[in-house]
Amino acid sequence: MIQNASTPPAGSGFAVRVATTAQAVALPTGSTPGAGSVSKEQLKSGLKLIVAVSEAIREAGSVPSGHLYAMLCSKVDAAGYERIIGMLKGAGVVQEKNHLLVWCGPQPEARV
Repeated sequence: MIQNASTPPAGSGFAVRVATTAQAVALPTGSTPGAGSVSKEQLKSGLKLIVAVSEAIREAGSVPSGHLYAMLCSKVDAAGYERIIGMLKGAGVVQEKNHLLVWCGPQPEARV
């Protein structure tokens, strides 16, 4: 596989961190963020998943949308993933150009 600047390095642990975080906050089976009435637990899980996705994009700087979805597809369906990305784009913290998700929100403060 040829790696470009937008693909996280294989040894970076990026995929492992995304998968681990998503596993910890996986939505209950059949749940989609923003779909119908949801329980308090589903709402909390959905919000945690949105934060996890945004943190993954922020950490990588940019990531191909398909690669990120592939890491999350066992945790959220395609419609839910599109809603999450739509929320992040609507909030102005992520831009999508040619299926490349680019973080444009605030950067964390450097710790000394």
